[in-house]
Amino acid sequence: MKSQRTRPPVIPPESRRLLITAILAVAVGAAVAAVSARRSGRALSRHKGRHRR
Repeated sequence: MKSQRTRPPVIPPESRRLLITAILAVAVGAAVAAVSARRSGRALSRHKGRHRR
C-alpha cells in the first residue's frame, strides 16, 4: 500500500517559486491598476459602481 499518496509531500521549490511569482504578479497588477485609476479616475469610479450596484 502506498501511504505517500494520501499525505501531500513537502512543498517543492518549484511550486513555492510559482506561488511567489503569482503573488508578485498580483501585487504588481494592483499597483498598476491603482496608478492608472489615479491618472484617469474612470477605472476607479467604474469599480465602485460595480461593487455598489
